[in-house]
Amino acid sequence: MNKQLNIGLFGLGVVGSGLWDILQEQAHQPFSIRKIGVQNPEKQRTPPAHFLTLQPESILEDPGIDVIVEAITHPEEALALVTQALRNGKDVITANKKMLARYLPQLLKIAAENERTLLYESAACGGIPVVRTLDEYFSAEPLDKLYGIFNGTSNYLLTQMFRYQLPFAEALKQAQEKGFAEADPSDDVDGADAKHKLILLSAHGQGLWVHPDEVLHLGIRHIQPEDIAWAQQQGATIKLVPTGKRLPDNRVALYVIPHLVQRDNPLFHIHDEFNSVHIEGQYSGRHVLTGRGAGSKPTASAIIADLQGLQRRQQYRYSKKRLLSRPALDESLEIPVYIRLPKSAETSVNLESIKVDSVEIDGQNIRLEGHVRLSDLKSLRGALHAAGAFVMQR
Repeated sequence: MNKQLNIGLFGLGVVGSGLWDILQEQAHQPFSIRKIGVQNPEKQRTPPAHFLTLQPESILEDPGIDVIVEAITHPEEALALVTQALRNGKDVITANKKMLARYLPQLLKIAAENERTLLYESAACGGIPVVRTLDEYFSAEPLDKLYGIFNGTSNYLLTQMFRYQLPFAEALKQAQEKGFAEADPSDDVDGADAKHKLILLSAHGQGLWVHPDEVLHLGIRHIQPEDIAWAQQQGATIKLVPTGKRLPDNRVALYVIPHLVQRDNPLFHIHDEFNSVHIEGQYSGRHVLTGRGAGSKPTASAIIADLQGLQRRQQYRYSKKRLLSRPALDESLEIPVYIRLPKSAETSVNLESIKVDSVEIDGQNIRLEGHVRLSDLKSLRGALHAAGAFVMQR
C-alpha cells in the first residue's frame, strides 16, 4: 500500500483551488493537504480557515509535511520557497514554468545535494502528459522537431478573433472573465509563457538547456483585423507556435512566433484553450498530444500525476543531456516572414536585415513578405514591438 503523502500547498489561485477540489472529490487518494500558505487573509476561500497560514515557515519547517506543492505566480518568491523546501528535506512539485525556465539547473543541483525530487508536469501544457513522455519514452531517440500550441490563452484569443471576428481587446476581456487569462496577460500574449514551456520541453526532448533571454519570442499583442483577413485570403489561420528544430552538427533552433497555418496542418483544428504538442522523432515519426492546456482542474490533474510519481520514486532522467554531446543553440536559421507595421513607424524600424520578396502599402499599413535569420529578427524584436508591428512565419 502506498504511503500517505502530507502536502504543504503554496497558492490557492486557479491551480491550487483545483487541486483542493479534486482531492475533496477523491477521498480515496493517498494524498492529504495539511496546510496552505496564502498571502491575503481577507480573501474568501473554500478550505476551512484552520488549513490556511500566512507564515511560510510553518509549512516549510513542519516535519509532518512530506511534499511541497508550489502554485504561486511570482518566480522569485517561488524560487525562495522551492529552494528552502528542498534544503529542508522535502520533495517539491511546482507549476511555475517561469521560475523553472530561469533556474532549473540551479534547482536540480540543490535537489541532488539534498537527495530530494523535483517534478513539474503541471508547468508545461496543463493536463497534457508531455514532460514525462519526453523524458521517458523519447529518452533515446533524437527529435527532429518539437513544436505546437503551448499557450491556451493566446489560442483562445485567436479562436475568438477568427471565429467571431472579435477585436483583440474584446476577446481578451472574454478570456479573463472565463479564467483563461490573467489580469496582466503580457506573458501569454507576447509569447513569453510559450517560450518558458518550450525551454522546459527542450531540456527533456533535445538536451538543450538555455536561459529565456537567449530565445526569441514574438506574440500576438499587435494582431489586427487586416492580418486576420490576409490569412483567411490564403485559406489559413494564425497560431502562436513555439518551435525547437534540430539542425546539423547537434545544433538546435528555438523560437516562438505566430505562424500562418494552412488547413492541412493539424494545428489548424486546435481551438479555444486547447494545446497540442507535436513531437517528430528521427525514427518513429510524428506523435501528437492534444488536450486542455489551461484551466484549474486540467493543471491540477498533472500535479496529482506527479504526486503518484513521487510514490513510485519517479525522477526525471534528462537522458538527452547525457546522450547528445553538448547541443548548442543556433540562431542562423532563416525563416519566411510576414510583417505588417504602421506607415508611421517606417523610419523607426531598420528592416535592412530582411530579404524582402514583396511590399504592399494598404491604407495606414505597410505589409511585406520576406526572409530573415532568427538572430536578426531577435535584434529587431524590441523595435518591432514598440512600433506595434505584427510578425508571423509564413
